[in-house]
Amino acid sequence: MEKDPGFDSDKSLPAVNRDAFNQFVREKLQACKQTSGIFGLIKLKIMSLRNVNTAFGYQTGDRLLAEFAHRVEEVLSTTDIIIKTGDSEYSICFPSLMNEGHIILAVNKILTSLENKFSIDGEAIFINIAMGIAIFPNHANDHDILLRKADIALGEAIKEKKNYTIFQERMIKEAPFNIIVEKELKTAIANNEFVLKYQPKVNLQNRSVLGVEALTRWTSPSLGFVSPEVFIPIIEKSNLIIPFTMWTINQGLKQAREWRLTHKDVSVAVNLSAVILHDHEIVDLIIRSLNIWDAEPVDLVLEVTESAMMTDPERSMETLRRLHDFGINISIDDFGTGYSSFAYLKKLPVSELKIDKTFVTKMAKESDDANIVRTIVDLAHNFGLYVTAEGVEDQATIDQLIELDCDHAQGFYIARPMPLEDLLNWLGESHWSRKVA
Repeated sequence: MEKDPGFDSDKSLPAVNRDAFNQFVREKLQACKQTSGIFGLIKLKIMSLRNVNTAFGYQTGDRLLAEFAHRVEEVLSTTDIIIKTGDSEYSICFPSLMNEGHIILAVNKILTSLENKFSIDGEAIFINIAMGIAIFPNHANDHDILLRKADIALGEAIKEKKNYTIFQERMIKEAPFNIIVEKELKTAIANNEFVLKYQPKVNLQNRSVLGVEALTRWTSPSLGFVSPEVFIPIIEKSNLIIPFTMWTINQGLKQAREWRLTHKDVSVAVNLSAVILHDHEIVDLIIRSLNIWDAEPVDLVLEVTESAMMTDPERSMETLRRLHDFGINISIDDFGTGYSSFAYLKKLPVSELKIDKTFVTKMAKESDDANIVRTIVDLAHNFGLYVTAEGVEDQATIDQLIELDCDHAQGFYIARPMPLEDLLNWLGESHWSRKVA
């Protein structure tokens, strides 16, 4: 199987930058146009990976992915290329198809290669996959449209619980809700349809407000309120992720000027996706935003999920180190739900761990959860990091966190996410705004 020089070719196939993959497909498609060739694309998703990670752990899941990639490589021809494009998603490119039947033959070979169980760490594991197929020039003459139609075909395969589907025009009219959402998102930023709500984060040791987390909300004129759980993953898979992220950062820094008049030490935190960490321009764009709004680096906190950093640890670390060296604080969000190792944790240029709310919400009643929180607090302090508990919903949890020497807290009991005007009032009235010496 061909190893394209643009990608790391070891058999574990680490996920690649979306822009790099788009450029790769663009170049292969252009070559087919010059030779009147046929280009095939399969978007493949492993449907059972989450269950494997939950049942056996992320380390087993990683070994499973490596063995999966090896099996698929073995049945592909020397000109075919498999690339990991997400946590459980792959793209398989066929730059020199003879006809549509050629790609169906490859699909059947892939399915046959996966029929036998995987033996990983002594565990017998079977996996289920779904594949969406799009072909140039049958279905598209442009690489963006070809990628989109392969995604639509994959969505159809998942919906119909089939191993694979070939794109058909009817699927556009029957496309799932996320296709409609993606179309609406393209105008949402330009039309200023997004708004920010802010949730305060407090210092438990001196009872003060130390920052707020900016949370993006969207009410579409045609769709109504759309949950972040719906539109954020769609943005991450589109070319909107950079303008969306920069809109959030710019809006947060702009509005922060209003509360900094009276609360100059209150920072604003913004979430960064895994995709953004792999973009070579993002550091310069963030620094430019700080200059535009006359903000200091310490006025901005960037939150990155544990699993996002582990998608491509070396590349993520490079981006985070540049931001950290400039003076911006980095926080690991949802800590405890991912799979970062101590080896990476000790090297990551971060200043804070945020304990996921699933461990915090019931810690006052569940001793196991309390023990997990205690362990993470001790771990963070041993690495010289601050620790924030998310999901605080009662005074008993506050008291227990203080007893465990947790540094910071955030949750509905302290304050719910609120628009800027309400935040300004809250900062003026809340007892958390009156620092205890």
